[in-house]
Amino acid sequence: MIVYDISSQKSFDNIETWKSEFIDQGGVKDPSKFPFVILGNKADKEEEREVSKSKAELWAQNNGGHQFFETSAKDDSGVKEAFDSITGLAANQIKEEEM
Repeated sequence: MIVYDISSQKSFDNIETWKSEFIDQGGVKDPSKFPFVILGNKADKEEEREVSKSKAELWAQNNGGHQFFETSAKDDSGVKEAFDSITGLAANQIKEEEM
């Protein structure tokens, strides 16, 4: 899971760096098959938004077809859906690696 702050363009600009560092340091064998999920957090700060949802969705799609969610840790919106998806992807990844 890669999390950025929707109210910070700088945070969003770091996603690719964080993804690359994870791949390098995590020993990811095939990055094209790794189930990254992109989370735009602080969705409760709509009035401070610097990164549009459509821009983030497009980035996720164009940089690996990753799932994307907007969440708010403060008001708990989108969190359950995101984590349900993450656990499902993790379970599928484990099954694939066991084959």
